[in-house]
Amino acid sequence: MRIKSGIYRIVNLSNKKYYIGSAVNLYRRWGQHKYYLIKGTHANKHLQSAWDKHGVDTFKFEVLEYVGNVDDLIKIEQMYLDYADYYNIELYNICFIANSTKGIKWTEHQREVCCGMKGKHHTDEAKEKMSNSQKGKKQSAASIEKRKQTMQKYWQPTYKVVEDWQVEEDWDLIHKTLAELMLQRKNVNKIKDH
Repeated sequence: MRIKSGIYRIVNLSNKKYYIGSAVNLYRRWGQHKYYLIKGTHANKHLQSAWDKHGVDTFKFEVLEYVGNVDDLIKIEQMYLDYADYYNIELYNICFIANSTKGIKWTEHQREVCCGMKGKHHTDEAKEKMSNSQKGKKQSAASIEKRKQTMQKYWQPTYKVVEDWQVEEDWDLIHKTLAELMLQRKNVNKIKDH
């Protein structure tokens, strides 16, 4: 399968609320979302809560746009987030700045776990010990088979590409509109600053 990058959304069919994201590998990203949602440990508590309440069949993964240049992913995702913000579209996104954790409330425990090693590095001796502790360990065939079955369950290609639109015409218009909105927003921010 060829890896495709782009912008996606996870839609709750019961209330039409959705989550917008971008991924270098859309197929893998949907598998990651499903894995954590089914496991009940998704980082986005709003999405997790809705998933728990409505169930797996209520959600659909849609590819909004394929992006050829991965360097443009964050910029284009931000355009979609700005568009949703401008039109007051309700999203599951916690952060409205693409590729950022700005807006996430961290508990003291999360800060400790996340930042406990911040600025610190393992010594060469510690790295060697960690490496040696894993060398020679073999997994049983049953263990390997169980992992394969689990991963097949989570990595099924269950996403749908949104093809209701005439991509060339509609997306050019949407990009133009989003670019204009961003320009207007920058001008409004300049006026606010003065």
